[in-house]
Amino acid sequence: MIHILPDSIVKKIAAGEVIQKPFNVAKELVENSIDAGATSITVELDGIRNITVSDNGSGMSREDALLACSKHATSKITVEKDLDSISTLGFRGEALASIAAVSNLTLKTSNSSSGEGIELRLSGNQASDKPIGMPRGTTIDVRDLFYNMPARRKFLDAEISELKKIIEVARDYSLAYPGVSFEVKDKNSTLFKALVGDLEARTSDVLKEVAKNLVSVSASNGYAKLHGFVGKPGFVRKDRRYQFVFVNRRLVKNELVERAVFDSLPILPSHHPVFVLFLEISPQKVDVNIHPNKLEVKFSDPDQVYALVSSAVVPLASRKAEISGKVELSQRKGNVYEVVKGKQETLTVPGSGFRVASSETERPRLETQNPKPETDYRIIGQLNLTYILCESRGSLVLLDQHAVQEKIFFEKLFSQPAKQEKKQELISPVVIDFGIEFGTVKAHMELLVKKGVDIEEFGEKSMVVRAVPAAFVDYYGSVTADSLNDLVLNIRLWEKDFAGAEYDKYATKACRGAIKAGRELTLSEMERLVSELQRCKNPNTCPHGRPIAVKISIGEFEKKFKRSV
Repeated sequence: MIHILPDSIVKKIAAGEVIQKPFNVAKELVENSIDAGATSITVELDGIRNITVSDNGSGMSREDALLACSKHATSKITVEKDLDSISTLGFRGEALASIAAVSNLTLKTSNSSSGEGIELRLSGNQASDKPIGMPRGTTIDVRDLFYNMPARRKFLDAEISELKKIIEVARDYSLAYPGVSFEVKDKNSTLFKALVGDLEARTSDVLKEVAKNLVSVSASNGYAKLHGFVGKPGFVRKDRRYQFVFVNRRLVKNELVERAVFDSLPILPSHHPVFVLFLEISPQKVDVNIHPNKLEVKFSDPDQVYALVSSAVVPLASRKAEISGKVELSQRKGNVYEVVKGKQETLTVPGSGFRVASSETERPRLETQNPKPETDYRIIGQLNLTYILCESRGSLVLLDQHAVQEKIFFEKLFSQPAKQEKKQELISPVVIDFGIEFGTVKAHMELLVKKGVDIEEFGEKSMVVRAVPAAFVDYYGSVTADSLNDLVLNIRLWEKDFAGAEYDKYATKACRGAIKAGRELTLSEMERLVSELQRCKNPNTCPHGRPIAVKISIGEFEKKFKRSV
């Protein structure tokens, strides 16, 4: 039963976030639907300022419906101690009141199997209600959002960006609730749809190609339980777009969890891991009442959470060959190997991330068209599948393998004559299933064509691409749903990138093409990389300004071992 919270409880609730964007409306209403036990949730859009959310949840009685739009009206907490064990997505009783204050709102609801319900209309200071017939559930229709707040309307993002955020609300919660069907649609088409299924099927359906590079993980340590999916070693992104953390199925932003994943895998500082993780923890051990948007939580023992995530993720690094698919030496492209004495080229030190390069007579011989490179460095081995360890003139040198090849690629690219930007026909047309991004791309077909993308619809959620700008290929490396969607959503940035200096374009291309952290290198590969680096004009920093090498002198070691006087 809905009731108005007493002041003693209101004072202890973190102030709720005001409705600033259309997606705030969608988020609050979807959360209410989930709390009501809905198994089907639909978001209908007529532009971005008219939003309707319908569900088949428990619905409300007439008495509850009349109270629901009052401030601090809720059925989710009753007494002060309930704040210490919140298990629902909503609890403040502010969502409907906040939405009604900036829109014309109509609430239709029924908690009766007989089809009896109530319709409540709120517009400014005017309110009216009447009985209606409808099945069990609730429909909330928000019209003319921000009609009375011209300043807030002025600061809305472009419609396509606001639309994407609304779709992401449904996408995010669909991952946490695979037993609930979600649909987002506008007047012309379905923008997102997720049918009921298990977690693995839902993740695959929602994340498409990304899901193919995820590995399931699970762990428990007595404090909490963890399950979900983490990207295979080496599968990383430049942004945090595919990082999802759910605490008791509440979507949160938590740097602690990201740091635990990052620290557990060999990842460059400029990259971000991909993961979908679900943390199950007693509500008494986590505080969700700390931030207006309810996206942040505080754990009673964060060290336990860090340890739990690490215990689940660390084994992935050691299972790299099994997960990625082990490639035998004879399968390496472009090289012919002959294994001498049947021994490996490197020796792995158990329990560490250090691989020691073996002697010349025990390592595989690499037959190439190029002679053995000349270098001032003696290769010692590879650390954490990320750094090449060398000895040079009485010092230990650590080389970042990604930065090394990135620099080599960059100088080769930059030395080439600049090519004229033009439309580039693809050898074979590419059919892309855009999934939830279909509506976004479709809405900007004309813009894509103007920018040189030859694209047309091809099926329900797919499009066929026959040509792209040459600069597009340089920047993104390949034609995918992600790259085309990024072009649409960041068109101004894209134009700036390719109207500006060639430097940025080549730096990005070199970064994308360079070997990543987590890649195991042979001794021959390390030797060749180091040799080519020494021929670079500036071998000290990568194109983005990061250092390539760190040198530790013998004198520094002697100080550490207290051998120096």
